Amino acid sequence: MSSAIRSQSASQQLIERWWTGTGEENQPTPSGSSPPRIATFEVSVPSSSISKKHTAFDALLMELESDPSNAQDLAEAGAWVADNFYKDDGETLKTARLRKGLSQKQLASLIGTSQPHIATLESGRVEPNISTAQKLCEVLNLNFGDIPAILERQKALNSQKGKK
Repeated sequence: MSSAIRSQSASQQLIERWWTGTGEENQPTPSGSSPPRIATFEVSVPSSSISKKHTAFDALLMELESDPSNAQDLAEAGAWVADNFYKDDGETLKTARLRKGLSQKQLASLIGTSQPHIATLESGRVEPNISTAQKLCEVLNLNFGDIPAILERQKALNSQKGKK
């Protein structure tokens, strides 16, 4: 193992120490070589009034969605995102969800599943079972016969994005 430098923060003072793979501390580095450096430290960032009130994004989003005017604005923003950022994707689960103005969490709640399950469906890693596909069609106003093509398109798009 090569030498390393380790820094730790302790009461605003940095304590430096380096060692070799043999466990012997403060050994000189062979001439002409420099050891890899590893630094560890702690950073204390003052929190804002918003972060003190909302420790999770979900809590903030729930508060915003509880006001009907915010909910409408968020829904319109989702449709705008679908039309402007994903317009070349065609019909996918993600674009259908965004056009309806739904978050993954909202869609999950409407069809009786979890947000992570919606994320895996949108990633193309899994396919929905028949009852889930039927619920998706009802909530997103999709034709059941279009689901295979929608899923294939979603999977292909995610595969292309993964290669970039």
